[in-house]
Amino acid sequence: MHFKALPKSMLLFADATCIKDTRLFDRYEIGLHGDIIYVLNSFLLLLIDMVDFTQRLFMGGTTLTAAMPIRKLKSWKDLSLYRKLIVTMMLIAIFPHFLMSSIAYFNVSATLQEESGNNNMKYLKQTINAVEIVVRQILDSSQQLVLSRSFRDFESFPNRYYYETMSGAFEQHELPVHYSYLLNKQSVVDNMRIFKLSNAFVDSVYFYERENNLVLAVNNDNSSTTVPFDEFYDKDWYDPLNSSILSPIFMDTRSASRDSGDKFNALTIVFKTNAKDNAILINLDAEKIYHHIINKINPKDDLYVTNGDGRILLNKNAAHLHRNIRSLFAEADKTESSGSSFQSKFDGKKVLVSNYTSEILHWTFFNVVNLDELLNSLTYLKRTILFSAAFLLLLTVLLSVLSSKRLYRPIAITINERDYFKEKLEESLPYYRERFKLSLLKGQAGTTVEIAEKMAYLQLNISAPPLMVFVVSFDPDRPGGGPDNAAASDMNNIRIIDAIDNSAAFKSGSFITVDAAPDSVAIILTAEDMDLAGVFHLAQTLLEELERKLNNRLSIGIGRQCVTIAELPKSYEEAEEALKYRMLLGGSQVIYIDDVVIDGQIHFKYPNRKAELLCGYVKTGNSAETNRIFDEIASEIALGKNKLHYNEILPIFVRLLTDIVGTLSALGADPQQVFKNGGNPYRTLVEQKSLEQIETWFRHFIAQAADYVGEEMKVKGNHHITKVQHILERDYANDISLQSVSEQLNLNPAYVSRLFKQISGKSFVEYVTALRMEKSKEMLVQSEMKVNEIGRQVGYQNAYYFIKVFKEYTGVTPGEYRKLFG
Repeated sequence: MHFKALPKSMLLFADATCIKDTRLFDRYEIGLHGDIIYVLNSFLLLLIDMVDFTQRLFMGGTTLTAAMPIRKLKSWKDLSLYRKLIVTMMLIAIFPHFLMSSIAYFNVSATLQEESGNNNMKYLKQTINAVEIVVRQILDSSQQLVLSRSFRDFESFPNRYYYETMSGAFEQHELPVHYSYLLNKQSVVDNMRIFKLSNAFVDSVYFYERENNLVLAVNNDNSSTTVPFDEFYDKDWYDPLNSSILSPIFMDTRSASRDSGDKFNALTIVFKTNAKDNAILINLDAEKIYHHIINKINPKDDLYVTNGDGRILLNKNAAHLHRNIRSLFAEADKTESSGSSFQSKFDGKKVLVSNYTSEILHWTFFNVVNLDELLNSLTYLKRTILFSAAFLLLLTVLLSVLSSKRLYRPIAITINERDYFKEKLEESLPYYRERFKLSLLKGQAGTTVEIAEKMAYLQLNISAPPLMVFVVSFDPDRPGGGPDNAAASDMNNIRIIDAIDNSAAFKSGSFITVDAAPDSVAIILTAEDMDLAGVFHLAQTLLEELERKLNNRLSIGIGRQCVTIAELPKSYEEAEEALKYRMLLGGSQVIYIDDVVIDGQIHFKYPNRKAELLCGYVKTGNSAETNRIFDEIASEIALGKNKLHYNEILPIFVRLLTDIVGTLSALGADPQQVFKNGGNPYRTLVEQKSLEQIETWFRHFIAQAADYVGEEMKVKGNHHITKVQHILERDYANDISLQSVSEQLNLNPAYVSRLFKQISGKSFVEYVTALRMEKSKEMLVQSEMKVNEIGRQVGYQNAYYFIKVFKEYTGVTPGEYRKLFG
């Protein structure tokens, strides 16, 4: 396979992605702007050509694009419907999958978060239980320590400060008491040391005696120290002693000092003894509690422990201690109850925060989980959704292109036909414009409303009446004048129209020119602001200018002013009539009709066009239209009856009668047979004594003529329809059509269809269907044939279609009909 055999769009797509100003080749002729739109357009064309190329490569034969030439569409607008159809089908196929996958993904995500929150709550409860157990053990041990006999004896020992601070030689009587004090103190120290060693989280234990301001401490290394408070190495625990809070008092995490000078984060529990203002202080190692209890149960998560005010007591990051939890998680301020979860942002990450409050410690424990890491477990699900969507998208694109072409083919054909006829109409618009302008002068333009609509459509620039008609014509006796061929006459008219359009005389005002006759051009102009003197001046100026430009002799005929557009034909005839007087007046003249007729009147002119219409309606037997046209002719004659002698009126009706008689003779009818009263119609017409009698007789005559022709046509039509019905009765079981029946009778199918509807009241198809249904009903009742056999007997080869038509006709299926009437 050669490289040149590849579709051009496969090369276009590569070019479109790297060459900015490249245009599509002439095969596509699509004007797009911008790199992105160009690339998308090329990509869609690439998909279409890939389908065609695959068909050529593997299937052979005619491709879809060959069958329906999309490439011949000439603009982006032409392709927009086709592409919208493809996109719509893609959305219909992909959107449900995408929607359901998204819903499933979000449901799984929500469930995962909910389960994670529940698990975190379990971890928090376990952690709280562990911490509460440890603290409860410490508090119980503290209670036992305070209530021990040695501690009570030591606390109530008289003169403790004296024996504690005395130095030098002791008097003999003081030695037993001093020795007893030392034994008592040692017992207390041992009990405090045992208490410290009984719990790994206790770093040191202090006993503070307020009366003597002494501190007895068991240090971190299990050594003991007894010093005045002012000399003690760790003093930050003193303030809670002055509060009225009942024991035990849990202090916030503080930076405590050891006797060695080291610092550590301590959770201090203050336990007031029975003696006034004395207290046991237990320093718990905060880091040990966090790492060995709190964080050990769930080491992957970040945990915070806060007091009732929200200040952080425990966390792996020492920098967070003593800060308010709300400074890290603003949503914590909205948390009103224990055992809830919320989402927040922390260090630019999305986190899930669960909290639970200890009812014993009144501490709140917060568990913080990185949601991004948690949702990473859904990566497989997300990847599966994306892969399936991508595969479905590719499959949908291919199927959409294939199916959309088939769906779009009739639309494309319709669009192409519409564009073709639209283009032809635009090409023919000048011709239709000239025909319409000529029809204005011939009286064939229609009603006033129709004329206004056509003028607007054809963009003719002429204002409302009053109007004048000029007829400009070369003089017959001009130099070089004489008979011209059609081409020369057309050229002369073009020269006249061009000169008029560029005339200085018509710079203002509205007018149109009409190619009215050989060597003759009519001008219809608005005369709203001109009197007759102005009209004559305009015509004379125009004549001089035309003769100068065309270097030849011309004349202009002018008809009377038109009050309505309907009077234009009469004014045009008057202008033509005026030009005929050049024979008497000479050439190079502006001739007005009133200047050449006696008393400004002209004789009545026979209405040729209306007479032709009247004869045409007689031919078709249309009585209503014949009466209407005759009434128009009679009205014209009545308008001029005061200007005509009776002897001038009668020849007009004689001529009209002659036209009608000629029409009847052409149809093969005898006028005397048509005239039911017998006699010669000409004699009867001459015997009428008045115009009213003539009109009455004439109406009666043309009504008889139209009725006679109508009856004859009906008889003839009935004869044809009878033949058609005989053919249908004979051949209804065959594949029969209007065309085949018309060919058998050598008749026009359109005539047969119109005649059939007119006489039978049904269309040809309705009649054939009814005939077949009646025959099938007889067979269902009178025979044992199967339904499909009966369908074939009445002309339906497809049994399902026969059943469908039968049910539409009768309301029941053939089987049901047989059960009802068989």
